[in-house]
Amino acid sequence: MQLADGTGISFYLLLMTKETFLLKLSELVSEVNEGKLAVEPTDVSKYLENIGNWIQDSDGYQNNTDQDFILSDENLKSLYQVLVAGLVYE
Repeated sequence: MQLADGTGISFYLLLMTKETFLLKLSELVSEVNEGKLAVEPTDVSKYLENIGNWIQDSDGYQNNTDQDFILSDENLKSLYQVLVAGLVYE
C-alpha cells in the first residue's frame, strides 16, 4: 500500500494489544477516508480476494522483508472470524 504522497506504509507485524490494534485500525480508516492511502480494491469481494492472495504469497513477503510473523491455523481462524463479522456487524 502507498500513501497518497507515494511513500510506503509501515506494516505493524508486532504482537500488539487489543487497544493498540484498534488505534492502528482507526488510523488506517482515517487515512483511507482522507485519501492519504491509495486503496486498490474498490469493493469488498475484491478486498477479500486480495487478502487471500496475500496470505497465499505471505512466505515470499516474509522472506523479502526479513520480518517474522506467524500465520498459524489459530491466527487464521481468528482472522476469518473477524472478516466474516465485519461483513455483517453494524
